[in-house]
Amino acid sequence: MDLPQSKTPITGHIDVVQVRNGFIHLLDYKPQAATVEPVNQLLVYALALAPRTSLPLKLFKCAWFDERDYFEFFPLQAVHTFKPSCGPTRKCGTQVAHPASVLRRS
Repeated sequence: MDLPQSKTPITGHIDVVQVRNGFIHLLDYKPQAATVEPVNQLLVYALALAPRTSLPLKLFKCAWFDERDYFEFFPLQAVHTFKPSCGPTRKCGTQVAHPASVLRRS
């Protein structure tokens, strides 16, 4: 997945990185976590960290949390493209999963 070109660098920091249950968890504290959706921010972190660590994206999980709520998703599901069954014209569209469709609330 190519990221769009920007004249300014993308900056930020990951609050917590954990190795747990065979996955690399990228965790971000967000006050009022239930009212925000930082999927794009966490997705960029995972897309940047995976090649730097030479680890496949499928080993990463992203999450944001506060004292009350915890939301997680697999970044690979957020960027995975698939081809629906092709019709007789053999023209197939490509779709990208919507981030909200991959969220899991714990």
